[in-house]
Amino acid sequence: MTRMSVEEFKALQKTGRISGQVRGAKYGNNRCTWQEEEFASERERDAYKAFKLQELAGEIRAVAREISMRLPGSRRRIRIDFLVVEKDGRHRWYDAKGIMTQAWALKRDLVRDGYGILIELI
Repeated sequence: MTRMSVEEFKALQKTGRISGQVRGAKYGNNRCTWQEEEFASERERDAYKAFKLQELAGEIRAVAREISMRLPGSRRRIRIDFLVVEKDGRHRWYDAKGIMTQAWALKRDLVRDGYGILIELI
């Protein structure tokens, strides 16, 4: 067992971690990059790759990332990972979630009830 220095102990008291330690993501996601675009998780990146392949194959018209909209009756906003435009012009909304939180479920329901938008989970 190694001993902690006085400086490390003070840093631990102040921040909750030892100086130099890197804190992991809250839900264990790994931020990543693909074709110079940053993604919050590998799940999100993989979904985007799949949508781009569908777009190139002509199966969908377009895909847009990180769509932000105001929550109905609030100043708060929700960021939805993907908007996919189908060949027939319909819009489909997707969010890449590894863990469903109560806060996100509430926001999803507000968007559904206020705008009639159904957000599908990936």
